[in-house]
Amino acid sequence: MEPFQDPSELDNFRRKLGFDNAGVNCSGKIWFFWISEWEGINILDTVQQVTIKFKIDIKFLLISVVYARCNALERLELWEELERINDRDRCPWIIGGDFNVILNEEEKLGGLPFTQHEAIDFASFICMCALSEVHTIGSNITWWNGQIEEECIFKRLDRILVIQEFEEVFPSSETPQKFQEDCGRKQEGRFCGESVHRISSKDEKAKKALAGWSKEVFGNVFQQIATIEDVIKVKGSSTGDSAFRKQ
Repeated sequence: MEPFQDPSELDNFRRKLGFDNAGVNCSGKIWFFWISEWEGINILDTVQQVTIKFKIDIKFLLISVVYARCNALERLELWEELERINDRDRCPWIIGGDFNVILNEEEKLGGLPFTQHEAIDFASFICMCALSEVHTIGSNITWWNGQIEEECIFKRLDRILVIQEFEEVFPSSETPQKFQEDCGRKQEGRFCGESVHRISSKDEKAKKALAGWSKEVFGNVFQQIATIEDVIKVKGSSTGDSAFRKQ
């Protein structure tokens, strides 16, 4: 998760969310939490990602959390780091977070026209590692530039990617990308079936803590998201579905 908080607050939020363990990557921009039943080993910690290998019962699971840079050249370093992980460890692997790049014109509304050049490195990385995208439910928009009317831009910058070994172990995985009212309308990821986010009784406590955190850090998130949804509706009704294809 991207906390927008000082790392000194990590343990405080760990307690609020009800987790047993917490960590932060070297840049301080990626926080991660896990329960004691998961035994974790840090595989690689860099500015744009952190990768941890977890042992869950008798299974191993590799999780990479990404917060990519805006600059395409800097993102090349990230793709290379992740490709090296793929080359040396073939246990079930899931990569999720903010990749700061889109793959096609349907993942953008507003702003300059999409060009394939901006997506080629990301697409190449996905192909090289034989990754597939976890099925999503609801809107694929995950980012808004905070502007309205002609300056308004929406993109899909967040996604979850997995290798075949992950799909074999967790065949029913899906990621709902919709705004959750009971969590301050934050976006959250969930895996159905045999879930890798299974927190059982800690769920409700975590939701309440996240809702309070969103209001404290980001203000009235509910109203902010409602505004985004309103803008999408207005743009969609005035330009039609083709707007997603033309931008």
